[in-house]
Amino acid sequence: METLTKYPKLVVSSIALVIFFIMANLSFANLVTFEEEYTYQASEYDSKFSCKALALEQLKRLLLEKLGTYLESQTEVRNFRLTKDQIVVLSAGIVKTEIIDERWDGVVFYLKAKIQADPGEIAKSIESLHQDRQKTRELEKIKKQADELLKEAERLRNELKVAGAGKSERARKDYDETVKRLSAVDLVTIGTSFYLSASYKDAIDAFDKAIKLDRQYAEAYLHRAMAYDMLGQSWQGIKDSDKAIELNRKFGMAYFVRGVCYYGLKKYPPAISNFDKAIGLEPNFAGAYNMRGLAYRGFGNYEQAFMNFDKAIEAIELRTDSHSLPRHLPFYNRGLAFMDLDDKQKAIRDFSKAIELNPKVALEAYDYRSLIYLALGKWQEAIGDLDMYIKLNPKNSNIYIRRSFAYIALGDMTQASWDAYTRLGDLRRAKGDWDKASESYRQAIRDCDKGIELNPKSVSSYYNRGLCYLNLKDYRQAIEDFNKTIELNPKKGDAYHNLGLAYRRLGDHQEGNKNIQIAAKLGSSEAQKFLNGELSVDYWLKKGTEYLGSKKYKDAITAISKAIELAPDFGEAYAMRGFTYVTIGDKEKAREDLKTAAKLGVEQAQDALKSAGVKWEP
Repeated sequence: METLTKYPKLVVSSIALVIFFIMANLSFANLVTFEEEYTYQASEYDSKFSCKALALEQLKRLLLEKLGTYLESQTEVRNFRLTKDQIVVLSAGIVKTEIIDERWDGVVFYLKAKIQADPGEIAKSIESLHQDRQKTRELEKIKKQADELLKEAERLRNELKVAGAGKSERARKDYDETVKRLSAVDLVTIGTSFYLSASYKDAIDAFDKAIKLDRQYAEAYLHRAMAYDMLGQSWQGIKDSDKAIELNRKFGMAYFVRGVCYYGLKKYPPAISNFDKAIGLEPNFAGAYNMRGLAYRGFGNYEQAFMNFDKAIEAIELRTDSHSLPRHLPFYNRGLAFMDLDDKQKAIRDFSKAIELNPKVALEAYDYRSLIYLALGKWQEAIGDLDMYIKLNPKNSNIYIRRSFAYIALGDMTQASWDAYTRLGDLRRAKGDWDKASESYRQAIRDCDKGIELNPKSVSSYYNRGLCYLNLKDYRQAIEDFNKTIELNPKKGDAYHNLGLAYRRLGDHQEGNKNIQIAAKLGSSEAQKFLNGELSVDYWLKKGTEYLGSKKYKDAITAISKAIELAPDFGEAYAMRGFTYVTIGDKEKAREDLKTAAKLGVEQAQDALKSAGVKWEP
């Protein structure tokens, strides 16, 4: 992987938990900005609150319309075959409106706002939302509510203009309540946007404000229940679900969410009771069947568990599911149940189907299927699944150990040992212990030497040894091994990719780029990412900073983590991630990252640890 010879200047401080500034020359050219202004003429029945609420609603619609028109012309979004109205609905759950200026003189309310977004990231989010029909329907429902309330506000406003003395007081009260409800719907839209970006505390804050404006808004309680459950506060989620059901006894989704909360607490009977009610109201609710199957599995009633998983699968296959459960889930969960009963073949069948339906998401399916293959002595199949798991999630050290066992069973001691020692080296490097990491890489090299001695045409031994030399920054030796790998296997794209990186690190960018381009043509995903700019520290730090600016903390952590993978000795990146963990309340991970940053000489991290009374070793 490519790292920068000189990292961007990064300043990290913690005045209000986390403030980050990246050096001025970092470009945000990918961002597009749309600005609009709106002037609302108050009637004698309007207040400052109603003027702002109605102006903001109209302004958001203008901004989303502009964004929708722009996105409709972009290739990535055009390929989704969505109408502009659909794009606008989905975008409302992704982007946030920022007010730039507002003025009120008692007669006219002036408002100016903007939307700023990365089209590529929005395209990815739209694709994800479009595939999740449940979330899409929630956004469509919110949009419909806003449309109806806006029309009702306009109707009441007109009615007030012509109302007689006896009628105006009631109409004015209805008008005020309608505007409040419209503002509540807007806050639920904001909360949903935070929820979808995993900023659950911010989502709850928005839902709190919505409920204060409209205490009869069942959907606001439901959305807050979901956010509480995601934070592990299931009892609070149950209370909010209770309130949503009290307001709407036929609210199937509220029963479902309450059941999910009980399931999270391992209270299976009340969970099943709630799923029963959800299914009674919505007989084709695949998600409720799926969760009821998990609950029955929870206390060992496998007959009922299988029946419910089968019903979920039937609803999906017949396309009658009322909430569009991800298609792979009931197969994956049924596979777990078969695994519990040691029915290996049926478990493999279901895990295989889950992978077929969603190979990028069904990570655990590869994990569990590999365990079954190991138990059956199917070593190559197990290694294939573990390879796929590592490709999707390279940070799970247990997976490398398991793959080592499979290689040992095949008699490939060189590969087994290389797996163990290189992973150990990676872990030590990530902790900043370069001396011990180097020791692990050198032991892996010695194992590769033995493999080559036993088999001079061993492609994996040359390639793996080249990777170790690359980690040790012995680029000339790495080049020699990658060239030998290519000589033995000219179609190994990753060998060209790493050969290119070695040349680049020696300063020969022309030769390096030539090999990376060959790798990309041969299908190397790493080379393709590199050519797209996705394998540079600078790229991921910019992404992390953008996510922080929009309070998408989970996405920010993912981006910063990728920068750390590329540059394990970049202390400021650890500090940046550490302070982000502080923001979301994960003190343990924050402490570990700040300790690493402190060891690497980041003063802001050292000061933060000192002020918190946390010791660290220089």
